[in-house]
Amino acid sequence: MSGGDADAEPASTRSLRSVVSQGQRSIPNGRPGSVVRTALIAHLDSFAAVPVVLIGAGAGSGKTTLVAQWVEHDPRPVAWLSASKEHDDYAVLVTDLLDALGAIESFDVRVRRRLTASGADLATVLLPRLARALAHRSEPFVLVIDDLHLVTRPEASAVVATLADHVPEGSQLVLVTRRPPAIPLARLHSSGRLASVDGSELAMVPAEASALLEGAGLSLDQSAVDALVERTEGWAAGLYLAALALREQPDPGLAASHFAGDDRLVADYLRDEVLRAFPRGSRDFLLRASVLDYLDGAVCDAVLERTDSGQMLERLARENLLVIPLDRTASSYRLHHLFADMLRSELHRRMPEAEVALHRRASRWFEGHDDLDSALAHAQAASDHDRIDDLIWRGAPAFLNSGRAGTVTRWLAPFSWDEIERRPALTVTAAWWAIVGNDVGRVRYLAAVASGAGPDAVLPDGTSVHTAAALLRAVVGQDGLRRQADDAGYAFTNDRVDGPYRSVAGFLEGAALRLLGLPDRARARLGEAAGLARVHLPASYCQCLSQLALLAVDEGRWSEARLLVGEAHAVIERYGLGERPAMAGMFAVSSLVRAQGGDRVRAEAAAEQSTLLLGGLADLGPWMVAQSHLVLGQSASFLSDVELARSHVVEAAVVIDRMPDFGLLGSQLDALRSRLGERRDTGGAASDMTPAELRVLRYLPTHFTLSAIADELGVSRNTVKSQAVSVYRKLGVGSRAGAVNEARRRGLVADPTGNEGSRFGEPR
Repeated sequence: MSGGDADAEPASTRSLRSVVSQGQRSIPNGRPGSVVRTALIAHLDSFAAVPVVLIGAGAGSGKTTLVAQWVEHDPRPVAWLSASKEHDDYAVLVTDLLDALGAIESFDVRVRRRLTASGADLATVLLPRLARALAHRSEPFVLVIDDLHLVTRPEASAVVATLADHVPEGSQLVLVTRRPPAIPLARLHSSGRLASVDGSELAMVPAEASALLEGAGLSLDQSAVDALVERTEGWAAGLYLAALALREQPDPGLAASHFAGDDRLVADYLRDEVLRAFPRGSRDFLLRASVLDYLDGAVCDAVLERTDSGQMLERLARENLLVIPLDRTASSYRLHHLFADMLRSELHRRMPEAEVALHRRASRWFEGHDDLDSALAHAQAASDHDRIDDLIWRGAPAFLNSGRAGTVTRWLAPFSWDEIERRPALTVTAAWWAIVGNDVGRVRYLAAVASGAGPDAVLPDGTSVHTAAALLRAVVGQDGLRRQADDAGYAFTNDRVDGPYRSVAGFLEGAALRLLGLPDRARARLGEAAGLARVHLPASYCQCLSQLALLAVDEGRWSEARLLVGEAHAVIERYGLGERPAMAGMFAVSSLVRAQGGDRVRAEAAAEQSTLLLGGLADLGPWMVAQSHLVLGQSASFLSDVELARSHVVEAAVVIDRMPDFGLLGSQLDALRSRLGERRDTGGAASDMTPAELRVLRYLPTHFTLSAIADELGVSRNTVKSQAVSVYRKLGVGSRAGAVNEARRRGLVADPTGNEGSRFGEPR
């Protein structure tokens, strides 16, 4: 996982939403007993030309039913996404949105791959790509996002805001939520792009209330209906609950005058009146099934240890509006939110031991169906600490490698820093989480914590904690090449034969051995690591190939180097790894071998991508940063771009000067300097910049390539490149990342703000 090492999404990262509920992407089913809100639907029809419609009201107000009735007759195809806590991870949200919209009109494979590239920056790369993908939709559509209040993290909200800002003409985004979403509602409203319906408009009028009550088996005279509407304030759920509570009363009309529809008393009515009305068998089924968010026959049979769950759910859904079908095949369901909350409270109060056993069985079932996220949630509900540690340790690598760091953040959020320090699986997982976030200080601290574990301490899969700590130190790589080779070698030798990180250790050891002047040992170790990584860790495989290619270059075997680079590019393309910071070194080597072969266009493109990715490595792996700049300098010299080569020399020298020991990097730096001749003064003041150079400078902090900047400015790529090099020279730096840092220091470009920190405690 070195510095953001990542792979294609394995099965273990995919939620079982599609297993337990295909309804996540289908319109909820209407059925007898639902009141058709004719007037409200007509009101919504008047918004047909408005790009964004917001339906905002409290639980049980009938939002979902109303929207389902409204879009049912829309001539445009409808995509429906029911949000869950998992969609707080923007990577999951984007993937599920692509699935929902792709069912209407498929996305080009390359577009989808670029939108799910986990190494790409959200604000400057993924969101603009999403906007462009929406703009190219040819068929008008309606996209409904239900339960949007469950999406709370800024990154996920930014995805929704991008949807709202770029709904294509003729299409519509419908947001259904209990709370105002964190998107620019005022701006959308003032520009005429937003229409809304609130709770007061959703309140049922007496005629609608009467129809709902009769559908639930309760007939009242008009005065009693009016009284009930007044007491419930037209709240649909309150009215339905009232019907269930009152229809068995000797005098329903009199009882209606005393019914309270306010939230504080609903649970009492549900428990004392509604639940009691169910037959004993149904009541027991519902209590036990309430531990599950989504219900279908298979999961309920396994968790409740019975064989008739599918039939039971079908019957309950026919008889009661509190059991809600999620698809038109009536194969998956959920409980009404208020009803589920009450049932869970009752289960906890009446049968705490059974509750724990149910959650444990649910955890095992979801694990067996490759839904580690749900398996972990149930283990947490059962307070099964050993299982929690096991699931987090086994699941985090796949989630982090597939770009779902937000999910791992949520996993770690409930734990205090003391708990993370005491539990080795959490310690090491949090360290890898910090590596993905380029938080070197946190990684070093956690590696030190892991190093202090007892000699016999092991992780849930049997990996030695000391082995894991050694690999963490090697990934950071700030203690010099000799220490990196020793730590990575220890990790490679002592890790389990099938350990998920063994190939990472082999890559780091092999790279260090090469730079320490031990090519034969380096080649052997890199070959072993590449063999381990070939199938399951494509990013590590590419990193090994890059080092093997450099060994070939060192020995003048350019044809072999080109073959290795070609294989690496094929893997990068197959798994969508091109925007991972860890691929910076691979693109640098690609630039070098192509420049040596005279392929200027592809050499420059690879160099540009490498330079862009180097900015994402921060302080991780200084040897890799220095090596990449030296390789890029060699490439630039082959292309006779002396100024650019010199800028890479400057950047490499800065990094090498900070390294405790740097092996052959020093001699390689001297050799490149000699090849380029005496380096000219790179002074110059920022005040000397031309207006054109200042315009280019403003784009450098973004993830736009030089070609994209040229498109934005309406000039050629060569013009932008020349201006960028001039900016580097005037700022006294040697790279794009260096220019951004120096420009921020001088106040020439804005410093980024609003970076969200960890959700768990800071290290002491």
